[in-house]
Amino acid sequence: MEGGGLEGLMERVAAGDESAFADLVPKLRPRILRFLRHLGARHSLAEDLCQETLVRLWIARSRYQPRAMLTTFVLKIAYRCYLNARDKAAVRYEVSDERLPEVSANPEEWILGAYRRRCIEAAIAALPDGPREVFQMAHLDQMPYAEIADLLDIPLGTVKSRMSTALRLLRIRLQHSL
Repeated sequence: MEGGGLEGLMERVAAGDESAFADLVPKLRPRILRFLRHLGARHSLAEDLCQETLVRLWIARSRYQPRAMLTTFVLKIAYRCYLNARDKAAVRYEVSDERLPEVSANPEEWILGAYRRRCIEAAIAALPDGPREVFQMAHLDQMPYAEIADLLDIPLGTVKSRMSTALRLLRIRLQHSL
């Protein structure tokens, strides 16, 4: 998704080009929605927060500096929208039926796979907010630690520490479940 194309569009947006923004929105929207869903926002909340993110992106367009990846800039806005919603409504990570494994030819295999996935999702949901968010960004969103540190405005060492905590807690919670 990254590359000269998106950053070039964003530079035009920063200059006030509404047509460039119209071209940029459909390219960013799926990434923002996936990010918000991985944070635990329900589908309808993720849609609302995505819309809010895009409005804030337009408002903040003049602050965009091409030295940072556009997705980091946009996801930072989305993350702040998510935190505001979470603080207002006590939003928590939601285990979703959308991520059940495909039914296989072997029903026992499918049931066992579904059980394992539910155990893992429940263990992730039970993590404290900081470690859970870092784990989700690193593993579900495939974000590098440096990008997570920038997005969360925390030192790289804190990202590594939170990931270590998440992995330790997941190992403890899952050792008897799987």
